[in-house]
Amino acid sequence: MKVKYMVMAVVATLALVGGAWAADCVEIDIEAPSSAYIGQTVTISGEVTNCGDEAGFVQIKGTLRKDGVVIQSNMVTFYLAAGETKSEAVRIYIPEDSQYVGTYTACVEARIGSAIDSDCATMEVLPRKDLRTKRISR
Repeated sequence: MKVKYMVMAVVATLALVGGAWAADCVEIDIEAPSSAYIGQTVTISGEVTNCGDEAGFVQIKGTLRKDGVVIQSNMVTFYLAAGETKSEAVRIYIPEDSQYVGTYTACVEARIGSAIDSDCATMEVLPRKDLRTKRISR
């Protein structure tokens, strides 16, 4: 009977240790310029890393807010090997229209297994850089 308990204790200990070694881990990073002007093209980039010991599906949820109001949200899922990093960069043209002026915040959250990481980048879109106003005196 003692041997049975000892074997069960060893198995339980190995299961706990094995679980600790295979802990889930994910890291995400997003970057954008702090400011831009309408009529300008900007680059927004990000990367996600499976820093765990096992491959798995990572779920990315992205949210874009303008002046605190959600204007877009979406989710993607893809496979990452253990230690693998995927990067993406997009170039976005900001139309020359004053409705695009404001503060934009892009946030992403990544999940793989039980691990979660998130990051945000804020960019202020300003009126045209070369736009000048003229004072009219009375």
